[in-house]
Amino acid sequence: MAGADSSSDARPHAAVVRVLAEATAPLGFLHGEMWRPRFTPNGSAVLELACTSFEELPAEARAGEPLRHFVESSATIKFAQGYGLPGRVWASAQPEWTHDVRVVPPQNFMRGEIAVTHGFLSALGIPIAPEGTAELCAVAVFFSGSHDEPSVEIMSALGAVMRRLARAVAALPDLPTASPIPLNRLGVPHTLPAGDED
Repeated sequence: MAGADSSSDARPHAAVVRVLAEATAPLGFLHGEMWRPRFTPNGSAVLELACTSFEELPAEARAGEPLRHFVESSATIKFAQGYGLPGRVWASAQPEWTHDVRVVPPQNFMRGEIAVTHGFLSALGIPIAPEGTAELCAVAVFFSGSHDEPSVEIMSALGAVMRRLARAVAALPDLPTASPIPLNRLGVPHTLPAGDED
């Protein structure tokens, strides 16, 4: 994951992980992720997994944790703008709730099967933007073990955490420019219309 092993941004990265973890289990979620954009020369965003709440666990706990497989699999996937839950949230700049990952066609929710294996039944994507600007800097995704839509109270609490997360993300260095990647290399069918499920 970007930044995880670089000494120059180790502390900012750890700060992002800490804030992300604070928005996960305490608010009733099982797993939290942050996806950051790497821009191609033509300006298109390719979203890559930057960090997860899983990283907050001690190293010895992570080694034997079944969730490690989900995290490692997710780290191999990139989402083009408009594709998958992270890509759609980036494109729309709006939160998106996937009520039941089990009923979404596998070709449209690439991680659906492995998500269910780990007890994840629904997912919430939230755009992250620095306060006072509409320019996004990342997308947060949270997985839940229930189908219950987050309450107003949970969304309000998430809003406060997302503002903290935006400040933490701002301390991270920008990702290098990416080479153009064909959509069929991003793990999504090149014919998949934007707006379909993750």
